[in-house]
Order: sequence, then C-alpha cells, then structure tokens
Amino acid sequence: QDRSVRIGDMLLDSDGSFSPVYLFGHSDPAALTTFVSITTDSGHNLRLSPLHYIEADGSYMHAKDVLPGMSVAVHEERTTGFKKFTAAVKSTGQELLPGLYNPYTTSGTVVVDGVVASAHSEWFLEGLVPPRFAPRLYQVLLAPVRAIFHLHPQWVVRFTEHFDKSPLPLDQHGACAISRVMAATLF
Repeated sequence: QDRSVRIGDMLLDSDGSFSPVYLFGHSDPAALTTFVSITTDSGHNLRLSPLHYIEADGSYMHAKDVLPGMSVAVHEERTTGFKKFTAAVKSTGQELLPGLYNPYTTSGTVVVDGVVASAHSEWFLEGLVPPRFAPRLYQVLLAPVRAIFHLHPQWVVRFTEHFDKSPLPLDQHGACAISRVMAATLF
C-alpha cells in the first residue's frame, strides 16, 4: 500500500464504490514485515500480513490460510467502471518487505492491487471467535469511531497524526493513553 494514503482519502471497496479511510491500524514505513503473497490466475498479486482477513471461497479467513485453488474476489477497471469477478488462487508464498499499512475504510473492505480484502487484521478477537466472523465484529465495534469521523473528521486526523509518531500500532498503546490523546486532540 502507498504510504501517501491519508485519513479521508477514498479507496475502492468490494462493491466497486469508493469508501473514505477513517483510521489506520498500522502505518509504519520502517517495519520489516513478512507478508503472505497471493497470486491469482487473473494475474493479480496481493501482499497481506499473515493475520489480515480476506474472503476466500465465500468465507473470511486469515491470509496465511488461503490456499491455491481457492477463489477470491478481484476488480478490474474497465471503461464503464470496475468489474468484480472471482479468480482462482494460483499460488501463495511469503515475502519479507519494508512497510506495514492498514487503512480502515468506512465500508470495511478495500481493493489492493485489484484483489478485494477486508480492511481488518488481527486485533483482539483472534482465538475468541472463528475468523469468518471477526471482520464483521470489528466493523460493528468500530462503528463509534466511524460516527466520530463522519461528525468531526478533523479530530480523527489530529488523533491519527499523534500516533503516527509512535512505532507501536494503535492497539498497543493501552486504553488510558488512547483516552488521554482523544481528549487532548478533540479541539
């Protein structure tokens, strides 16, 4: 993902429309990360963290669990707009690459390199609920943040900019620290 993506930018989502980015789970250009590489028979190639969610064979799962022969949704740009279809996974592998980015869109989905993925990755539900339910639960749990974004987008920008300076992902800061920053960046 391009690190130039910012809060409020519009990204293509699973239904072919554009959805605004309202938060980042990760935004670290210096992180050296092992990614799962998923290549489709349509020529699309997507790299995801191993515990990022993607819908394969009609059910959400972690990227590390996607296997050749499964199907994923892809989008291709046409002169009349975007066309969504399924493509078979031709191969999977691992790649060590710099950078770790996870933009959350209001729709909860995002198209990266032509492949549809969930906007969600591991947080705290892993091991508590089956992976097929986690992205939808995360989407419900983050509804208040989306509401704040719609009501006061500049607050979300200030809040995110504060945490952009930290090497830790947002979920590793703790509730007290996050609450302090929420209050400090409100106005």
